[in-house]
Amino acid sequence: MSGTPGTVAEWIAAYLSAAEVAGQSPKTIATRKRSLTVFAQWCAARGITHGGELGTAAALGFQRWLHTHRRPNGASYGLHAQTVFLSDLRAFGAWCARCNWLTDDPAAAVALPKLPRRLPGAVLTVDQIEQLMAQPDVATAMGLRDRAVLELLYAIGATGREIADAYTAHYDRAAAVLRIPPLCKRRPRAVPIGERAAWWLARYLDEARPALATGGARSRERRNREQRSDAALASGADRLFLSQWGGALEPGDVSWLLSKHLRSAGLPPRRGASALRDTVAVHLLEGGADLRFLAALFGHADLQSVRKYAAVSIRALQAVHARFHPAEQAGPTIQSLEHPEP
Repeated sequence: MSGTPGTVAEWIAAYLSAAEVAGQSPKTIATRKRSLTVFAQWCAARGITHGGELGTAAALGFQRWLHTHRRPNGASYGLHAQTVFLSDLRAFGAWCARCNWLTDDPAAAVALPKLPRRLPGAVLTVDQIEQLMAQPDVATAMGLRDRAVLELLYAIGATGREIADAYTAHYDRAAAVLRIPPLCKRRPRAVPIGERAAWWLARYLDEARPALATGGARSRERRNREQRSDAALASGADRLFLSQWGGALEPGDVSWLLSKHLRSAGLPPRRGASALRDTVAVHLLEGGADLRFLAALFGHADLQSVRKYAAVSIRALQAVHARFHPAEQAGPTIQSLEHPEP
């Protein structure tokens, strides 16, 4: 195939620059840079140096390599990792074709691996949620912040990154609505957080955030010993939730505080703040919400992404069946069927 002169690495650099100009998130660009760097290294090892040499054979060869390659530690790339690599390669190939650098999209024939559908894990009960909410010490600025974060996680099923990336300008206090920018494949959305979460968020904004913004939670000397820079503090100036140092709260911080309070409540810690989304989804479905509302709340473009929760909420239907169905009321029990009377 013919193309614009330049090496594969130069084409990738041009693509990433165009993605930045198009307003793609820094995290998305960083992920695609990592994926395409591996692809460029794979091409170089096989003598493919010019961008115009990229074709379907190269794309399919890279896909086969991802499937069989073993890293230095002996581990292979999982299906999710392969999907990320190939999705980024397909986006790059489509961009090259749109720019007429290639006559055809080299990655158009690449099929993404079929990921197994993950059913949600064990969800928390309403009583366990209340037990979790009671853990932070709301007499302190940090505890009040943690309670507001937990309430927001449960109110709208937000991810850790969505919580960390929220700015004060995103929250409409009068309407109790939080605007969440687009992230990955999720659509931008404005979601109501409910009266309870709004009440705790108002307390945090009025009582705790000013103290955290001025570094009141820890002394400046301690912050300097921990090598927290003034730039880190400046990065949190307009963020909705602040760290104990007054800087921006990170997604990992959200996951950590959730796990911390789950442990203190005697509940099994979940992996990542997004794990609480399973509980939110099931509670909403059992309360009568439909999948369309759930998709809108979580920012999914289609119902397939939230349909998995319907399988878990079947337990409510089972309870109703056991309580009201005539066969369950008058029929023989399992024990009597297994051990009939002589």
